[in-house]
This record gives sequence, C-alpha cells and structure tokens, in this order.
Amino acid sequence: MPFTLTPIAPPVAGGYATQADLQDLFGQDNIATWSQLDNTAVGPDLSRLLKALLFADSVIDDALRGGPCALPLIAADGSTPALVTHWAATIAGVWLYQSRGGRAGDKEADRYAHMLADIQQQLSQTKAGTLLLDAAPAHPASPACPTVVRDR
Repeated sequence: MPFTLTPIAPPVAGGYATQADLQDLFGQDNIATWSQLDNTAVGPDLSRLLKALLFADSVIDDALRGGPCALPLIAADGSTPALVTHWAATIAGVWLYQSRGGRAGDKEADRYAHMLADIQQQLSQTKAGTLLLDAAPAHPASPACPTVVRDR
C-alpha cells in the first residue's frame, strides 16, 4: 500500500512574537480554535495567525512611534525584548479571541480586556520614558532606552 506524507506547515512568526509565543500564553487548543472561522476545520488557520501577529506588531509600533526607542524594538543582543514579545502575543491572542465573537460580560472577554488595558498602560509609560526597555534608543543620546552592554 502506498505511503503518503502530509506536509507540516512551518510555524508562523511576526516581528515581535511567534505562533509558539501565542500558544504558550493562551494554549495550543485555544489558539487553534480562535484562529479558525470555519468550525469544521481542524488545526490553526496559519494565515489568520500571521494577520494577528502582524496586527500586534503594528499596534506596538504605532503606540511607540515618536517615543524614545528606535523601531522596530530590538535589544542590544539582537533579540526582541521579552516584554515586547509578551505584548505582541497578548494583543494577537486577544485579537483572535475577539474575532470569534467574545462579548462584554463574558468572564474570559473581561479578563482579556483587562490584559489589553494593562498593555496599553505599559505602552504609554514606555513612550513617556517611565518604563524602560532594553532596546536601541531613537536618538543616541536618549537615556530612556539604554543599550545594555554585557561583558563576555
């Protein structure tokens, strides 16, 4: 009997977070369910995951544009700062959840709304320079986004 391999799709990544970051935060089953608008499909809709991750990147960059950090946000070691990855995964995950019809008054929807409000506050603090990120400064003399140098 012939043997057929089913190709496995590569994981999806945005600029600041990945499919794995979404799944770590919200769970693999939730992300698969929330990404699907077709209730008969199995597994995540990778194109919608990518849209959600790119949307999160835009929200973060738009909120911080004109602030003390250079965009895109990159740490001294070339990685994405962990807090930024958390912001992006949260924004993308909530976008997927809400696209499935989460409603006010729903316990989960309220919890996710609070998560987004916390992130919005942190983004505002970052732009104001009161929350410091390990990210390149927009202007070399800017003290709000210091570059961390590690001895090796």
